[in-house]
Formats: sequence, structure tokens, C-alpha cells
Amino acid sequence: MAAAATNTTQTETSVSLKLLLNEESNKVLFAEAGKDFVDILCSFLTMP
Repeated sequence: MAAAATNTTQTETSVSLKLLLNEESNKVLFAEAGKDFVDILCSFLTMP
């Protein structure tokens, strides 16, 4: 009995996110993100 061969391909994607932090107060002062990150974040917010 022969095993079925499966072809799998892996793609690697990156998401750009830049943060400006104040280390004394441990707070985020500025955040810059690409469209992909914003789309992912919005999709999390639309889940029930």
C-alpha cells in the first residue's frame, strides 16, 4: 500500500510595526503600522 504524497508550500510574510516607547513610564508614545497589520487588527475586532 503506497502512501499518498502531499505537496505543501510554506510562504513567509512579514508585518511592519514601529513603536516609540517611553522606558521611564513604560508607555507607547507613537505606533506606526502597515496596512496588513491594521487589516489583521480590524479582523480581530469583528469576531463575535
